[in-house]
Amino acid sequence: MLFKPKQKRYHFPMQICINEQRIEQVKERVFLGVVLDKHLVWKPRISHVARKISKSVGVINRARLFLPEHYLRTLYYCSVYPYLHYCIIVWGSTYKTNLRRLVSLQKQGITIISKSSIFKELELLKTFRY
Repeated sequence: MLFKPKQKRYHFPMQICINEQRIEQVKERVFLGVVLDKHLVWKPRISHVARKISKSVGVINRARLFLPEHYLRTLYYCSVYPYLHYCIIVWGSTYKTNLRRLVSLQKQGITIISKSSIFKELELLKTFRY
């Protein structure tokens, strides 16, 4: 993968060969569980995290009918929080517009658990400064 700016002015074909073997260029690659894209704008990573969190929020929503709040909070910490927290120092500095989807999903999960949108009441770390 070649990392390059998004501007078109740097558009030139480049081929990399090692031991006379041409290396295929890719637009994105998973490295240590983090999806990297060639422009480092983190949209593929955020889409991946959003899909995982959305599924977990759905599970929490169904479980709220049967489980007390402290179990729902444990479920949140097991199934939502790790996706938000993993390597956030790398990808969390992306544009706020990219992070809106994750903030919205996080708020949905916490609203389901607490039946209100108060982060402090549950003592949950607010992952993003928004």
